[in-house]
Amino acid sequence: MKERVVFITPSDLFDQYGNGGSKGSKKNYDLLVDRFGKENVIVILLKRPDYKLDKTLGRNLKCLNQPVNNLQSLFVSLWGCKRYFPWDERMIYRIIHASEAKYVFFDGTTIGKLVKKTAAYKQIVFFHNVEVDYSWNKVKNESFVYLPAYLATRLNEKRAVRADMIGCLNARDAGIIEKKYKRRPDYYLPVTFKDTFDDSRARINKHGRLLFLGSFFGPNQSGIEWFIENVMTKMPDIELDIVGKGFEVKKTEYERYANIHVIGTVEDPSEYYYSHDIVVMPIFYGAGMKVKTAEAMMYGRTILASDEALEGYEADGTKGIFRCNTASEYIETIRSVLSEERSPWQKDVRKLFLDKYETSVLHSIMDEMFSKLEHKTLGRLGE
Repeated sequence: MKERVVFITPSDLFDQYGNGGSKGSKKNYDLLVDRFGKENVIVILLKRPDYKLDKTLGRNLKCLNQPVNNLQSLFVSLWGCKRYFPWDERMIYRIIHASEAKYVFFDGTTIGKLVKKTAAYKQIVFFHNVEVDYSWNKVKNESFVYLPAYLATRLNEKRAVRADMIGCLNARDAGIIEKKYKRRPDYYLPVTFKDTFDDSRARINKHGRLLFLGSFFGPNQSGIEWFIENVMTKMPDIELDIVGKGFEVKKTEYERYANIHVIGTVEDPSEYYYSHDIVVMPIFYGAGMKVKTAEAMMYGRTILASDEALEGYEADGTKGIFRCNTASEYIETIRSVLSEERSPWQKDVRKLFLDKYETSVLHSIMDEMFSKLEHKTLGRLGE
């Protein structure tokens, strides 16, 4: 009988139009499926989604409730659970026990409270980012109402590092984790996508419209509002389309500027990547790696991005990727790019994606990871 693994995640794993976090979780799930086979990966989804689930999973998918409003989030935070209800812990452990799995993969540190000091199975934790820093940034930059969530996050992350093996996205996060928790991550799994690019659909936006694509949350909101105020107001002849789940709530506010267009939630974001050859990413705080950066690379877009948006990516020197951190840098680069002859898609950007950020490149890291875990010889992988 082939080895089994339990994959526990609070993300919208099977939502094909989900946010960056869900796409990062899908990448981890796909890697486990590629290694163990779909029939040997048991998913505990800490959510009851309203989208269509993968029926082929059958008994290999177990869904539990997740807090869905502020009151429930406060309640679970006071119990230190963060992404699930405290009375579901026994159910989670029963599912693990019944699966007879050799490995349990915890997809994120917000569920770190589930990691045991000792267990009959090998425990693996993946840091999508350093959650305690991200949570504290929400307190500082948004509101002190997030303080209970921050405290629960800190508890979960401290317990997560007890796992047999821990991993993260990149060297920056590894250094932060080591400084905070006195443990160096054992492997890196950077942001990747399975390649779905169709070059026949890629085209140049003849009107020179820019695209910002990302869900409505703190770093994206503050970044695009800075961009509107400091860049777009200085370029009234250039238009910007804002696409992303939740941004429709800002439609009236942002569209007081004639050159700003808020599309918000869309069923298929890929169409906007194909129809807009220039993508802007003015993100100035956050953690981990920005999933939308790899996604834009997959579509071969011309990318204008801040240091934070490019964190963890080996993008310097790639034709079609521009590092911009100030208003003048964005304005000058936009003018320059629009004044030159452009291709429907950037070949060098696509090559970088295929060489470094297509999911299949991580198979060797997964092989090494489980080999070392099997022999209990832990060391940092994936550099």
